[in-house]
Amino acid sequence: MQLSPIYLLLLTLASVFAFFYKNKMLAWALCVFMFVLAVFRGVEVGTDCLGYQKDYYIIKSVFDGNKIFHSFEIGFVGLIALFKQYVTSLYLPFVSVLFCVFWFGFLKFIKYYNIPLSLALFFLLTQSHYFYAYNIMRQMMALGLIVSVISWLYEKKYVKFCLYVIIVSMLFHKSSIIFAFLCVIHHYYHKCPKFFSKKNMYIAVILSFLFFFTADQTSMGMLASMAGLFYSRYEQYLLGSIGTGVETGYLFMGCQSLFVLALIFLYNNNERNKFEFIVYITGIVIFNVLSAISVVATRVAESFLIFNTVLFPMLMLDKTNKRLKWIRIVIVVVSLVLFFYRYGVKNDGLVNPYYFESRFEE
Repeated sequence: MQLSPIYLLLLTLASVFAFFYKNKMLAWALCVFMFVLAVFRGVEVGTDCLGYQKDYYIIKSVFDGNKIFHSFEIGFVGLIALFKQYVTSLYLPFVSVLFCVFWFGFLKFIKYYNIPLSLALFFLLTQSHYFYAYNIMRQMMALGLIVSVISWLYEKKYVKFCLYVIIVSMLFHKSSIIFAFLCVIHHYYHKCPKFFSKKNMYIAVILSFLFFFTADQTSMGMLASMAGLFYSRYEQYLLGSIGTGVETGYLFMGCQSLFVLALIFLYNNNERNKFEFIVYITGIVIFNVLSAISVVATRVAESFLIFNTVLFPMLMLDKTNKRLKWIRIVIVVVSLVLFFYRYGVKNDGLVNPYYFESRFEE
């Protein structure tokens, strides 16, 4: 077990400040602290951060995408080329810019829902989204760009939202295309209430967990063989991690699934947060299914799971729910347990060691 002092400090501050969520000064102090930690982190803090370094120095123009190890979309390659030409050839400032795009996009996302910033940041940390921005930089940058225009979805500007999602996905990270499915959910969740009923949510979560629990390497190997018929530079999302989904942990998956089932039971079908609730449950189902295939593949679910940063504060502040006390206890306790499990018990060094490094060193 390895738990960085930085994790403990972050968790302590986030927990205390979340308790005093009405204090905006504390909220912005936490926001700035988390931002500084991310922007001034060392090159080894985060898998993509270290992994992209060599490719960054190889890229000279938008046509160099075929010279590198990783599969970068053309927009990301072009962004690197332009940054090196007009800003600096140093790598770490570029990493900082990527985080800035995610961070300010996320803050705009939170502002739209008008929920306490301290609570949103607490769940951003405990639900792992914050450290995902260290480890999967391209995807989280694309996520930040898309959630920053979430108002288009609620204004039912579906075509505009989908076109934007497609453009961002094709330019920076193709997995973000799943955001377009939000239009379908938003359009139909009022029209088909029976389909999105609690009963069907229970069934979907249970079946997705059973799929994860019963899927074996043989069945996943067959799936990989079929996928191999269609060559793709992105096949490592499946073939490169085949059979490693169980590394996510039966204990973790079981705990998370039980938590979601409890959440469904405690939920009071409030129309003010029903859409966000459905999106989150959908994200859990996707996560469970993809966990049986590959650890890497589960990243696709992040586009939906990010909604728990607004959903959980909504649920905890929903005074119309007669089970408010229990829903608060369940959300906070399970969030803390999952945080310690991810970054304590199962910490594999993806973020550790944590240290500062000058922005002006190569």
